[in-house]
Amino acid sequence: MDDPTEQTVSFISTAVTGRAIVTADPAGGGAGESPTGEVTYPAQQAGGMAVQSIAQSMAIAIQDATDMLRNVSTIATTAMGVAAAKWIETPEMVLYKQIIDTAQGMIQTAAADFLTIGTNAASVLAGFSEAGKSN
Repeated sequence: MDDPTEQTVSFISTAVTGRAIVTADPAGGGAGESPTGEVTYPAQQAGGMAVQSIAQSMAIAIQDATDMLRNVSTIATTAMGVAAAKWIETPEMVLYKQIIDTAQGMIQTAAADFLTIGTNAASVLAGFSEAGKSN
């Protein structure tokens, strides 16, 4: 059981069922495999639970990134609104334009971070799902 995916599946199976994934037949294949090399039901179940757990973690990460994007956008648009109102009152103060530009940059950075988090989460889930299918 050198494959990290097999170790993860075995760990989850042990934690949930109290039993490690092993074949009842000593002549069988690797952990969770029948003598013909097919993955047995406990291995499939544990693999599915592992992928489901990873998917839930990735969904939480994306939800957190969404919250971050929403919060940054709220703060930045509030700052832009206040700076714009003050700039209208005193047009000679160029500092307000810098505040508006900085706030716009904050939103762009948060959006880029959101994209990175979403892309990475999808990549992690896809990689884990593909590794689980090979077992």
